Amino acid sequence: MSYDMKKMHTDSWTKIIKTARQNRRKIFLNPFYSKKKFVSDLYQQQLGKPANLDSPTSFTEKQNALKLNKKALKQYHKYADKRLVESYVINKIGPKYIIPKYFCVKKLTVSDLKKLPNRFVLKATNGSGTNYIVEDKHKENLKEITKYVNRFSKLKYGYLWGEFYYNKIKPSILAEKLLLDKEGNIPDDLKCFCFTDNTGNRRKILYQ
Repeated sequence: MSYDMKKMHTDSWTKIIKTARQNRRKIFLNPFYSKKKFVSDLYQQQLGKPANLDSPTSFTEKQNALKLNKKALKQYHKYADKRLVESYVINKIGPKYIIPKYFCVKKLTVSDLKKLPNRFVLKATNGSGTNYIVEDKHKENLKEITKYVNRFSKLKYGYLWGEFYYNKIKPSILAEKLLLDKEGNIPDDLKCFCFTDNTGNRRKILYQ
């Protein structure tokens, strides 16, 4: 089980869902509270300083300005969707980089889990950090897994961090092969950011 998903066994997961619902109501019901105001407030809370979203200069400002970009809101859900992005990756670099998939369903059942091998990963297509890793199915409560996974797949993730394009993704659940390194351990998660800096040069940031 991933670190993030362990939160589901505590009140933390309930608070996450509650926060997303509260943020959604705040944006829709308050005519004076815009999406831009929401993103700006989040930036202030996280970094302790106001964000210049109209003319961003820092990397974090540009990241947050993209949350409000019309192009991002129309297209980025295709890349955030863990199911749809497979086609994009295949067209760009080929199918050998795609993790083998067992199935993709709208709602998970115990019967679905029984068909899976002993090790696998469950992923919500419409969120981030919502991966449920099973290293030994015989040590898991399958009924509890279905309950938790179906619950977090309904989360409107875009209302947590202002990445509103996530809300356009149709919720579904992927079951994939669990990747392990030569020592039998779960490999490190590497993230790569590519962007153009203020001088017009292309930059890459890779971190673990």
